[in-house]
Amino acid sequence: MKDNIELSVIIPVYNAGKYLKQCIDSLVMQSLNEMEIIFVNDCSPCSDDEELIKNYMKKDGRIKYYKHEKNKGTAGAINTGLENCAGKYITIVGNDDYLLDNKCYEFLYICVFSLSFPSLKEYAPNPVTSALLLFATSTRYS
Repeated sequence: MKDNIELSVIIPVYNAGKYLKQCIDSLVMQSLNEMEIIFVNDCSPCSDDEELIKNYMKKDGRIKYYKHEKNKGTAGAINTGLENCAGKYITIVGNDDYLLDNKCYEFLYICVFSLSFPSLKEYAPNPVTSALLLFATSTRYS
């Protein structure tokens, strides 16, 4: 894995079932290599979720996996991702969501970079504020 992580993608996982594979496929197909994909299993009762993610981890070094010992809810899973992310920019994807284009994050990164936004961690060192700023900038300039 590269040391220069530009984007952290956080995916809270709970009972994702049949949707998780499409979500993972759309993320690992992204053309932006300087990203990490962080899955946080929030005590999902579906054992297939963990097995699927671990199989993808063997193939793609950008994937990180964390598992809660106690259910903390979606916000708790996002917080775990935020506490363990290394990217300058942060986004959150639902475990039943997927990206239609394999250049989505590359395009977003180029737009943010070309507009000379400072690293969100420099501008707002609080991870929650950083995540909110990324959503605000991607909405405002898309």
